[in-house]
Amino acid sequence: MDIRTVRRLYADAAGKPDVGRNTVSDWLHRRGIQAFGGSEKDRRFDGAAVKAALHTDFPPVPRFIPAEDAFFLAGRPYNFSGRARE
Repeated sequence: MDIRTVRRLYADAAGKPDVGRNTVSDWLHRRGIQAFGGSEKDRRFDGAAVKAALHTDFPPVPRFIPAEDAFFLAGRPYNFSGRARE
């Protein structure tokens, strides 16, 4: 997996439109993921290690949150009529 792919995956996991090369390089270094290959352009990373680290640092958010849980997470009481109490 090349650095561009790692940058794209990191940005998607972090919920950002784009991240810089230094941000990703620092993160990879902190996680202990080393590159292999020659020049910077040709370096590759272990895809399984990168994905495991992303899953650890940015756990997946459930796509569907039930209404009761959504109101609880927002700190608002839920009155079971489908609307929040003011």
